[in-house]
Amino acid sequence: MYRDVEFVCSGNNGRSPIAEAVGKRILDSLGLNANVRITSSGTQVDFSKVRDLAGFIAPFVEQAIRREIFPRSYAELVKKDSQKVLDEMFEIEETWRNNYILNFVNPGFGNHSRQQTLVRSEAQLILPVDQSNFERVAKIYKSSGYSPKIETLAEYAGLEYNLDDKALFDVKGRDNARRAYNQMASRVETAARVAILKALEI
Repeated sequence: MYRDVEFVCSGNNGRSPIAEAVGKRILDSLGLNANVRITSSGTQVDFSKVRDLAGFIAPFVEQAIRREIFPRSYAELVKKDSQKVLDEMFEIEETWRNNYILNFVNPGFGNHSRQQTLVRSEAQLILPVDQSNFERVAKIYKSSGYSPKIETLAEYAGLEYNLDDKALFDVKGRDNARRAYNQMASRVETAARVAILKALEI
């Protein structure tokens, strides 16, 4: 049985918190909160080392404009106040996430604080939600001296799921994007449930 499970996505905002909420709900139902630790993090949460934040997030803003989530004026706004635009991007997804968790997963999950993926000596099982995050987690741990089990969430759960968030880029309008997010969140929820039960050997 794994006593430390960490779910990982890119921003620790839209996917891995769903998985964490699922895991904590299961621990609560089994009375295992004191015995098992479930967390989530993101491989691209820390922007402090990004020299050109506007340039870094510009492609994402362009996608949001094409998807009619942001107005065209944001192409200029990102150059003037990139932090404001970045915060708004996270806030939109955070609202979708909180609504999904409240309504479908774990009403008692509470506030979530985004965390950067870091080397942890106590890490035992790390489940990145997609291949790109798997590669980044493997790189983070490569020279650390620690060797937790690292496997993509769907693979560990034995499910042929695509948990990459690129599917969200195929729709236009906030309502459609929210519905696409909910569909992805549902897949993450299912995969996390299977993975946690496997990790707990239940």
